[in-house]
Amino acid sequence: MQVNAINSFSNVNFEGRKEKKAEKKNSEIQQVQPSNRFMSKLSGPVAAALFMVPVVTMPTSCDKIEVSASAGIELPYPPCPPQHDDEPAIDWSIQDSLLTWGNDYLAIPIEGIDGDKTDKALRYAEGKRQWDFNRPEYIELNLPLSNKYETRYDHAIGDDIKNDIRITKVNPGEVTIVKLDGTEVNDIGGLMFNEDGFKTFAHSNGKDSIYVYPKATSGKYEGKYVQDGIIGRGYLSNDKYGENVLLVGFLSPGTPEYPPTEDHYIEVAGEAITKDEIAGILEDDTKSEKE
Repeated sequence: MQVNAINSFSNVNFEGRKEKKAEKKNSEIQQVQPSNRFMSKLSGPVAAALFMVPVVTMPTSCDKIEVSASAGIELPYPPCPPQHDDEPAIDWSIQDSLLTWGNDYLAIPIEGIDGDKTDKALRYAEGKRQWDFNRPEYIELNLPLSNKYETRYDHAIGDDIKNDIRITKVNPGEVTIVKLDGTEVNDIGGLMFNEDGFKTFAHSNGKDSIYVYPKATSGKYEGKYVQDGIIGRGYLSNDKYGENVLLVGFLSPGTPEYPPTEDHYIEVAGEAITKDEIAGILEDDTKSEKE
């Protein structure tokens, strides 16, 4: 089942830059500066959200991990090994959301979907940072580290940055978010992205945008997730830039006097993998370990 999405930003608007398309308008952003932003640069959670971990009690074994209904503290626990059987250890609801966000809402071409996302996972996604001299970036599914509680991705930017992203589902009531207008709500579900300890919550509007909320680690909203920007469909020429995705307000959130920045990932694409293919990979890995 797809992670919850909402449509509560009905009176939020922004205008795109003038490229070859005249004054392309996009919806659902306010030009209000949020507080306590720790994402001064675009990072893995944004890349992963293109296509976010609840508290767990300390288990006595891998099979006894329990998820609580709150977030903000992460306790260490022994990693669960992949299940090498007919049911790969994947949270399919997370994958359904990632594929829906990427392919349906952001119009990213993802090879292997063919109109059916059932029991399929996002294996790989890539793009180039147009604002950063077209620096390449990608995320790749790490099956050996993934389990039914969290999905792991390797995240690389250029040749010198490689991080680990942990993605888990967040149910309504588990986190408090702060919208761009300062409104606080805690009844929204989505995904939690934890990249090397930096947490970011994200949810969709159910049609064409992804809202991104880094966790505030100090100040007025400490412990809450404060909206940082919005990811939407790009408006650049596909002939010149390939499929592209628009990032609004990440490099500079804007003020009432000045609009937020608009930047693009260009030449974006992805690849999906089936449950059977995942099971085959895990089986091959098991055979290799025994040899």
